[in-house]
Amino acid sequence: MMKGHITGDKFSRQHTTVIDAAIKPLEAAARLDCVSKISLNIILGCKTATVGIKCTPIPAGLRVVITGNHSVQQIFVYTSDPEQTQQVMEESLS
Repeated sequence: MMKGHITGDKFSRQHTTVIDAAIKPLEAAARLDCVSKISLNIILGCKTATVGIKCTPIPAGLRVVITGNHSVQQIFVYTSDPEQTQQVMEESLS
């Protein structure tokens, strides 16, 4: 895997770039059987921020916003168990 890119069966193939802070949570989510797809979305720059994760339930799973040191990325995680997926992603960030 190239630095800053992530691939696999559960990741959409249109966009593979991820911020550094998102790599561990996404790899942890991809290992779950309840996760069927992960769609990487927009990356925005920001001033220095604290690394963090915010998960919002959507009908198909979770809308996840991960904040890195200098950027923010939005990700959609399609899952049949949003609570477990959120817990695993948050634990992997610490």
